[in-house]
Amino acid sequence: MLLMMIPVSLACESALLSRFQTPTEPPAEQTIRTTTGSAGGANYVGAQVTFRSPSSPRDWQRVLEHPELQDEWHPKELGTERVERIQGTDFYQRTGISVLGTFTIRRQVIPRIRWLEMNDDVLRTCWYAGNIEEFREKVKAWDDGSPWQERGYGGWTVRALAGGGSVVAYQVWVNADMVPSSFVSWAVTRTLPKLVGAFDARVAELAGGAAGKVPAAP
Repeated sequence: MLLMMIPVSLACESALLSRFQTPTEPPAEQTIRTTTGSAGGANYVGAQVTFRSPSSPRDWQRVLEHPELQDEWHPKELGTERVERIQGTDFYQRTGISVLGTFTIRRQVIPRIRWLEMNDDVLRTCWYAGNIEEFREKVKAWDDGSPWQERGYGGWTVRALAGGGSVVAYQVWVNADMVPSSFVSWAVTRTLPKLVGAFDARVAELAGGAAGKVPAAP
């Protein structure tokens, strides 16, 4: 397993990620919170989904360390079109979100994932959007001409519960300089709960052995 223990301040934009508190207990039902913030001269909309999962942090690790497999199981209506591993924990991803069934907004991004903490009690990761120029040659076969998401942050926190299962929180920060913040907030609150629900179902599926063995991360 590839495990990188890196301080948050060195790995991702802590000024944004620290805006949401890390939950220690799950809410009665899935909850989503939104806020706004700025970093590096850019404006962002942030959203965090928190919920209870029947799976352990180790179960979640099996899915989260393999984002390049997302497009094989991820519900297509949630927008994931293609995910490819570039190198180590750097990935190419293309999404296409349908807006009111009339047109699709596509974005390409290179998430650079960092493992911050991993043991039987807690899993923490973060990601930030990589510089496309650094990877231009490596992704040209997948680049379909869609706009590149050059700024963005996010991350997972999965904390074990004493009675079994875990409390899970996922947050994402979307650059809102080109689109009104109100629209970005509407979009993330519409898609994010379904997105993390799909992850939860996938983790439970693998934990139950229904999908067979998952390959080891490089």
